[in-house]
Amino acid sequence: ARTRQFDKAMGLVGKMKIEGLKPNVKTLTSLINACTSSGRGDVALEVWRSGLASNPKADGRARLAVLRASTQQGQWDDALAILEDGGDGNKKEIFTGRELMEGYDEVMHASMARSEYGVA
Repeated sequence: ARTRQFDKAMGLVGKMKIEGLKPNVKTLTSLINACTSSGRGDVALEVWRSGLASNPKADGRARLAVLRASTQQGQWDDALAILEDGGDGNKKEIFTGRELMEGYDEVMHASMARSEYGVA
């Protein structure tokens, strides 16, 4: 079922691009979530790097989705950078307090699950 979700999401975004439509932040965030849920954090990170990372409208929800993909791939430095400065070095307030706590919780649980105790 999750692979089907991934395939549908990738197909939809591909069709949008063929039709000349540019996916917005919400669409790309949904694609990142679908990739991560399907175990394809590598693809999720590529979606992020291919344009969403430099989009000033990439909000806390988008960055949490990327954080999950980063933890799935064991990229702890990237995940922590997202929490510290939004992942783009701008040091601006991106996360709500709840999103920030959710992000730290994600890093802690993911690192513990991988027995990487120094991260948590």
